[in-house]
Amino acid sequence: MTNKADQCWVIHDGAAGNRRQAIALAEALGWSYEEKVINPGGLSKWFAPRLLPLIKRPFDAAFSQAMQNSPAYAIGCGRQAALATRLMKQAGSFAIQILNPRLPSHHWDVVIAPTHDLVKGSNVISTVGSLHDVNSISLERWRKQSSVLTGLESPRNLLLIGGPSRMARFNEGLIEVILSHLEYALATQGGSLIICGSRRTPRHIAEKIRQRFSDSNFPIWFNDSDGDNIYHAALAHADRIILTPDSVNMISEACATELPVFAAQPERATGRMTLFLNHLLKTGRIKALTKELMPFQAKALNTMPDVLAQLKRFLPP
Repeated sequence: MTNKADQCWVIHDGAAGNRRQAIALAEALGWSYEEKVINPGGLSKWFAPRLLPLIKRPFDAAFSQAMQNSPAYAIGCGRQAALATRLMKQAGSFAIQILNPRLPSHHWDVVIAPTHDLVKGSNVISTVGSLHDVNSISLERWRKQSSVLTGLESPRNLLLIGGPSRMARFNEGLIEVILSHLEYALATQGGSLIICGSRRTPRHIAEKIRQRFSDSNFPIWFNDSDGDNIYHAALAHADRIILTPDSVNMISEACATELPVFAAQPERATGRMTLFLNHLLKTGRIKALTKELMPFQAKALNTMPDVLAQLKRFLPP
């Protein structure tokens, strides 16, 4: 077995949120990387990242063969990837696991997990929220790359809509509250609206929103049927952000801007999301949505520089 000193594998299960975090870390480190989408078979998928003694090959033959010539580094995000990065460490790679692997951290070289996951260990790096590529440099690049939104009237209100999640109760009532508040703000303050949904957003809700604003020139994106994804351009051009309380990734990326962020009905959150939102509310980084949408001073929240600084003490010389 020989390690390729200049190579990194970025491993995920295909979920957009997991993919973005793993790639964001590799790019922030300046590493060249090869993307690996994995899908453990049968029981291995359900029990990942645990190793089942009766299953000698939890992944397909191609991935198992590739591990015989493992790269120097492996970055994984999500529970399925945690099984792969655990095996990669055994194969000789320096294994970095993002998000709570639900096993003791010593099975990996480094575990990077949000503070609200409550992961402990001498090789654990805690973050406020998730990893991503939103920062002052990327925002300026996206601002220059797209002029689609520059002609919209200010204040430009960006609405980010997630979908059903274990993190928070999501339904039409939530969306109606948000839209009624935004319509009040538009009527009293002027401005414009940008709506970016998620592939998790239920189709019937997306269609109702499209119909509701069909007579406006407000940009709306939920999926590829709406044209090119305007999400990054929207982050770069918005004046304030309103969002549903169901996605740590979405909230983290919004808070990485210097914009006021308003969370709709944060009391709908449950479990770990409640811890995350309560921290952001307590520190003043976000506020609960009201129809007044009063602006407030906000400082960009981006933990990537701190993660990189801490990671240096673990990396091999």
